Amino acid sequence: MTEDEKRQQRAMVLLEHEETRVELEYLRAKAWNLSQEIGEISHWLEDAREMHGIEQRQRERDDKINKNLSRYRDAFQFDAIVALREELRNTVAKLDEIAKQKKALGLGL
Repeated sequence: MTEDEKRQQRAMVLLEHEETRVELEYLRAKAWNLSQEIGEISHWLEDAREMHGIEQRQRERDDKINKNLSRYRDAFQFDAIVALREELRNTVAKLDEIAKQKKALGLGL
């Protein structure tokens, strides 16, 4: 392999690493946002379990949930949650593989 080919290979690995890292950050943010929406529903149900009378915070949470029903409905698409988790797992594995390639090329981590 010529020096030019080695440089090109290193550049491609670095670019792939950066693109994969950005993709992973996007997926992590998506998972975080989804977990927050699911958590909000969880708190809403906890409120209902303890409900003896309607308190202001329960009214506020009810209003928030009712105003955003479609968003919360979307958050509970279990197949989409499983697919996101799989995509995260695959992206982490890809990033690990690229890190090995970087190390083999002497690029460090």
